[in-house]
Amino acid sequence: MPELPEVETVIRSITPKIIKQKIIGIKLNWDKTLYTHSESELNKSLKNKCISSVSRRGKYIIIHLQNRFLIIHLRMTGKLIFQKKNIKPLQHSRFEILFNDKSKLIFTDIRKFGRIGYHENLNFLNNKLGLEPFSKNLNTKYLYNKLKLRPGPIKGTLLNQSIIAGIGNIYADEILFKIKVHPQIPAKTLNSKKLSELILATQSILKNAIDSMGTTIINFSFDKNSSGKYGSQLKVFNKNNEKCQSCSNYIKKIKCAGRGTHFCPHCQKL
Repeated sequence: MPELPEVETVIRSITPKIIKQKIIGIKLNWDKTLYTHSESELNKSLKNKCISSVSRRGKYIIIHLQNRFLIIHLRMTGKLIFQKKNIKPLQHSRFEILFNDKSKLIFTDIRKFGRIGYHENLNFLNNKLGLEPFSKNLNTKYLYNKLKLRPGPIKGTLLNQSIIAGIGNIYADEILFKIKVHPQIPAKTLNSKKLSELILATQSILKNAIDSMGTTIINFSFDKNSSGKYGSQLKVFNKNNEKCQSCSNYIKKIKCAGRGTHFCPHCQKL
């Protein structure tokens, strides 16, 4: 599933192409993709609306439309592809935004898990998501208050979108390796020093991943099938039985918080 750096990369790719575009309609090719309205209802609501900006909240893409919001969650295999006029239809197209210059923004989704909704405000997102990783309010006090009663593993806490929004499996493993914390350590046991290290590692890794246009492991691509470049910088994720770059012991993979988890048993002691 695309995580924060991949979603941010998609936004930076499509924004220059769709900003100020006027919508003349939408085409829905898979009913479940659109979870808030019918195709006819959304066509009426969006007709002649202009896209004012595109932003992100956690892993969600937000298209701003004159005090309304089209919110897109890519899930596992969703992609947003801008297409100029007179180009043949794309395979696995589930939803299309049609512009007055005959161009389109197409949502393709092989596995059909992605979802799109049209909302009057962003309250539902803000109520379910925690702080953004780069928020000035993300500090040790905030994390201490969120983690102090959590006996579960720190890996699961990093995946919990109601605490820090946007971190997924790849970057959770990389963050914990950077601060030398075992993924199964109870979240509530991290002291202030480690919480501070966790915040700095989160911001540093995510920033570098954004600068590298994300990580492509299997499905992620953007802008005519361009791939993310951060994969070459990964230290532990997807490196089971490879040598640790820090100590030359072998990376292991376990199940933690229901997810495949990579770590170095020597650098990240339990």
